[in-house]
Amino acid sequence: METRNNLRHASFATDSRVDGKAVFGAANSLAHVESAWNLVYERYLAAGFIAPNDYRIHTSVHALHPATCVVSGSHGDRVAATMTMLADGNEGLCLDSVYRRELDVLRTNGRRLLEVGLLVADSSANVGSDMNTLFELMKWGVYYALDLDVTDIVVGVHPHHARFYTRCFAFEQFGAETVYPLVRNKPVVALRLRVNEQLALQMLPRGLRHVRENPVGPDAFADRFVLSEATLTGSRIERFLAAQHAPHAAEPAAPRLRRRPPFRLAAVPMPA
Repeated sequence: METRNNLRHASFATDSRVDGKAVFGAANSLAHVESAWNLVYERYLAAGFIAPNDYRIHTSVHALHPATCVVSGSHGDRVAATMTMLADGNEGLCLDSVYRRELDVLRTNGRRLLEVGLLVADSSANVGSDMNTLFELMKWGVYYALDLDVTDIVVGVHPHHARFYTRCFAFEQFGAETVYPLVRNKPVVALRLRVNEQLALQMLPRGLRHVRENPVGPDAFADRFVLSEATLTGSRIERFLAAQHAPHAAEPAAPRLRRRPPFRLAAVPMPA
C-alpha cells in the first residue's frame, strides 16, 4: 500500500529518544522482556489491577506467540516504560474475553488485528513527559502494525483515557463500556485505529503526526526477542504462567474463549 511504502522509505533512525532521556526500541533478549513485564507487574500491583505473585511478572498467555513484540523505553538496563503488541491468531486476543462479538465482526470483514496492551511507565524514572512517552510507545506500535501488514490496532482503555486516544491518534470506539475481568473488573472501552486509512490523511492528529515525522529504522524489529519454547524454558515467565494455570492457583485466570490444556511451552505456535 502506498501509505505503508511512503512511511517505510522515509529517513530512518535506528532508535529513538524522548526528551533526550530514554532510548526506545524492541526488546531483544529474555532479560529485557522480563524487566519490561516486571515493570508491568509493579505498576499493575500498585494500581490494584492484580494480586501479588512470587515471580514479580505480569503478562498474558495470549502474549506467548512468535509475533508478539515488546517495546520499551530504557536507561541502560533499566526499563522505564513499556508496551506489548500482540498479533491476532488462533488463540485470539486478550480483548476477546469481553469484546469477542465486536472483534469477530472486524475479522469477518477482513480486518487483520494487532492488540496493544501491558502499557505502563515508571513515574519515578527520568523517561520524559507522560504524553511524549505514550506518543513514542504508540509510534512503535503503529510501525509494528505496518511491519506485520495488519489493518487495525485495537486497545482496551479506561473510559477516562479514551478521549486522549481518539483525539491524538484517531482511534474510534467500537465496543461499549463494560468491566474487564483481567484487571479485576475495572471499567474498559474498546478502541480501534484503522492504520492505513488514518495515516493516508493529509491532516493528522498530533500523535499520528509524531508517527509520520519520526519513523523507526527499517530493521527496527529484526532482532526482537521471539517468544518460543527454547527461549522461555526455565524463565520466570514460564514459571509464572505455569503457576497461573495450575489447578491450585489463588486467582484463576479469567474465563477464556475455549478450553485450553494445562500450560505447556510446546503448545505455543512456532514460526514456520
